[in-house]
Amino acid sequence: ALALAARGTADTGGRAGHRAGWLPQSWAWPLAGFIIWTALSLAFSDTPAAGLSQIRKLILLGVIPLAYAAYRSPEQIQWTVRATLFTGAASAAWGLMQFASEYQYLAAQELSFYENYITHQITGFMSHWMTYGGQLMLILLGLATTIFFPPGRGRRERLLASVGFVLAGTALL
Repeated sequence: ALALAARGTADTGGRAGHRAGWLPQSWAWPLAGFIIWTALSLAFSDTPAAGLSQIRKLILLGVIPLAYAAYRSPEQIQWTVRATLFTGAASAAWGLMQFASEYQYLAAQELSFYENYITHQITGFMSHWMTYGGQLMLILLGLATTIFFPPGRGRRERLLASVGFVLAGTALL
């Protein structure tokens, strides 16, 4: 959604006053088509009740116009992405501290690490270790983009992204 908002902002030269409506005209037809085809596939399905969960997921399409309306310049999007990546790196650091704490606890109890750690895996700021792993993979991709494709980014920002990348990569392992 942020990428689409950035594209919509770039289409207007980044000036909020020149954006008309809640959604660019070029986006309206594809979104409307997707919604209509989804509803038609449900209507003509052999088991329409099985497809109701897909209809609920259409609510997520509301994120696109919401992001487009909320962000008025590419700089706002860049700051949001930076904050997201920073929070992800902080979550990775917290997960590594959880790992160290759990390791010390199991060592003090003289328990087998592997047999006992499996029930207390690190979660970072998330509630489940698999959600945490998925979050870390997305954060790794974002940080890798900051490191390897740095248009207009300074050396300091690339260095901070590298530190976050190492933290997230270590926590993911």
